Amino acid sequence: MAHAGSAYIDETSSRRALRSLSSALRGGVAAAGGFTTLRCAIMLAVDAVATVFALRAALWLRFDADVPAEYLRIFPAAAGLLVVARLSCNAFLRLHRWSFRLAGFAEALRVIASALAGALLFAAASVAAGLRLPRTVYALELLVAATAFGLVRFLPRAGLRWTAARSLAGAPPPAIDPLRPTPAPGPGVAF
Repeated sequence: MAHAGSAYIDETSSRRALRSLSSALRGGVAAAGGFTTLRCAIMLAVDAVATVFALRAALWLRFDADVPAEYLRIFPAAAGLLVVARLSCNAFLRLHRWSFRLAGFAEALRVIASALAGALLFAAASVAAGLRLPRTVYALELLVAATAFGLVRFLPRAGLRWTAARSLAGAPPPAIDPLRPTPAPGPGVAF
């Protein structure tokens, strides 16, 4: 259960923490060469929406869909802090810049590392800003966010494979069917 005074908000420290994380994000974006394509901006926007959804889902799951009013009051500040933390980690690990068609194990590790780093940064920043959430919310948010980031990045690859398989299903059968066994050669012929 949450403690009675755990949702205390100090406006000054909350704004200060948001400003420092925002400047860190701008520095990370500038170091990454800036966002020159629409795709990068779309990916960061999708990540931001997934992040807010993950925090809301974590609160909903933690409190069995009956979120106390004190946590609903701090939700906007916590969501803003979390979005800045997540986007800075995603930009630092360049999750917005890779080709989804070629996503593999190394990219999955980057998604996991970014999700974990974002959760740790959010936990530290929210404690520093005075936004006390239950510890289970941090863990649930990490799991939901990592799942959402993975789906956004790996679903296009699965979709491409599925559409390729569907288009091949409508193609004429090959001259040699790989599923049909090849007739055995005559007697006396060894492989």
